[in-house]
Amino acid sequence: MNLDAFWQANRRFLIGIVIGLVSFFVLGSIFVSGSKKAAASSRRNIMSATRTLKGKHVSSQDVARARTRLEELSEQSRRLAGKALPEIPLEFLPKEGQSPSKHYIEFTGQRRQELISAALLQDIQIDESMGLPAVSPGQPQIINKVLQGFFVVDQVMRLAIDYGAQSVDDISISTRSSRKGNVRASALDITSVGMEVRLDEERLLPCLRTLVAHDPPLGLVRLEVLPLDKKGTRGLLLEFGVGVLSAEEEDEE
Repeated sequence: MNLDAFWQANRRFLIGIVIGLVSFFVLGSIFVSGSKKAAASSRRNIMSATRTLKGKHVSSQDVARARTRLEELSEQSRRLAGKALPEIPLEFLPKEGQSPSKHYIEFTGQRRQELISAALLQDIQIDESMGLPAVSPGQPQIINKVLQGFFVVDQVMRLAIDYGAQSVDDISISTRSSRKGNVRASALDITSVGMEVRLDEERLLPCLRTLVAHDPPLGLVRLEVLPLDKKGTRGLLLEFGVGVLSAEEEDEE
């Protein structure tokens, strides 16, 4: 068979092979070119990162300064915690060797009854739960949170009685931690305390001034004055943020 006859018989097949070879070499060229560019870019990035790491060497002096700064910040957080909520009276705390649960039940029961009796003598309607949980807490950390909040309730109740309030309602002491998950968002563990105090309009401002100037400060974070009602009284919606050092922070001291 001569070449001309072979070409005529296999023209389509041979053209397909030629096109395939051309495509292979063209694509191969593009791929190799792209790979070389990617490799060169990667080498440049590695060299740049290496230079950066060499320039970021941390000396022992840097470590010492960082540790000193950390200690300063820890001390500052403890001072701020003290300002957020000064130490409550010792009577709110269990005595040495006393069970926290036993102290909580006995103390809150007695103090709650005292406040209820004082309010009844002044004909003041009150939330007799005082914001205390329906079921007494058993964990020392939760007991401490509730007692810190109950101290605020105790002080505001006495203030309301002194100023002849009409009512103290919707008292709440949150036992939920403000710290979520495992992230240390703050050195403080915040307990939210809320209530509504209703007074005659002429007594509202003096009562509010005394509350704001209270010593020790009670951590008032929100205040809303409600409209005057038909009886001539106004409600004060009060919210307090009771701050105490978290358990982790106390362990580090």
